[in-house]
Amino acid sequence: MKKRSRKNLPVGYYEYAWQWVDKFFNPDCYMDIHPKHEITFSLPKCLQEDWAEVFEFESSMVTTNGAFITAIPGGRLIGDGSQCAVISHDNKLIHDVSHSGQSDPIQHWIFQKKRLPKMKSIQGNVAYIDTIPSWHNNYYHWLFDVVARFDLLERSGLDIDYYIMNPRAYAFQFETLRQLGIPENKIIENHSRLHIQAEKLVLTSQPAMLPEWACQYLKRVLKEQQRIEVNKEYQKVYITRSNAARRRVVNEEELIQLLKRKGFTIVILEKLKLWEQIEVFSSADIIIGPHGAGLTNLLFVRPGTKMIELFSPAYVHPIYWVLSNRVGADYHYVIGEGARFQKDYYKNWPATGGNEDIRINIGKLVKILRHVGY
Repeated sequence: MKKRSRKNLPVGYYEYAWQWVDKFFNPDCYMDIHPKHEITFSLPKCLQEDWAEVFEFESSMVTTNGAFITAIPGGRLIGDGSQCAVISHDNKLIHDVSHSGQSDPIQHWIFQKKRLPKMKSIQGNVAYIDTIPSWHNNYYHWLFDVVARFDLLERSGLDIDYYIMNPRAYAFQFETLRQLGIPENKIIENHSRLHIQAEKLVLTSQPAMLPEWACQYLKRVLKEQQRIEVNKEYQKVYITRSNAARRRVVNEEELIQLLKRKGFTIVILEKLKLWEQIEVFSSADIIIGPHGAGLTNLLFVRPGTKMIELFSPAYVHPIYWVLSNRVGADYHYVIGEGARFQKDYYKNWPATGGNEDIRINIGKLVKILRHVGY
């Protein structure tokens, strides 16, 4: 049995990485990559009875924070297979990049440890590239919380020797890293005995509010570097969640009958490779689909593409409206039948009700389709 060290247990914490930067500022260890910027989002379009206050609440001037990288000399990373603890050279937890699911730094699991796995020293620059464990295998979060960070690393000019991330479970994760040219022998996956000390441990800021730089980077590396042509089969597309465990359209047979009469192609994204999903969205003039991670592919639409998102009345989330604003899509939505939350509740971007299935009033959808010219 490998010995576990009592040494090097962290004492204290920095709540945010910038606090460590402020205390030990070194221009060789910190770099601003993208500036803070502001944008005004256009309101979405819907029937009057479907208006959800969250869009109005979020539609004023939106500020996107700047993006930076920092490199901690002698920084350590300790893993447990899915969560991690980032430890500064002065032996403190850096909480905001140490994903554990705990909002209070003192509740982080690292402070419950009595021993640590044996530490391995690694020469060179080691980048920690990941997000909250429960989000890691979600397509949206994988692209915007993980893959987008490679833009920051590329622009920093640092040569990265290894990348640390959680274990990958889905084909799209391997496909995207291959597309970026990241070799497998440079990837260290989190495991229960992970404890490394890097010559420099490189951290990036968290992309927030789908920043313009992240959208541009993802389009460039995933779409524009491939030869993807418009496929006329996908000019009018309905994205079904029939294979999903949640947020399915329960009267989808009736909905599909309507859409097929109008010439729509029904697409199950889970059956397609990454480049095929990009082909679908980049070919479409109009896309309809229930809220779900597959709509992250709106990244690849042409400006002016019409998007109609379907929601449960218990869960209206504006993230793909934000993305539509970023890429120039013409965004609409329809709220399904059932009891609505009080409107003020939407200001908090509901965290409950996200698993509920959706029943769409076909008449309402017909009105929206007429409005957009179909």
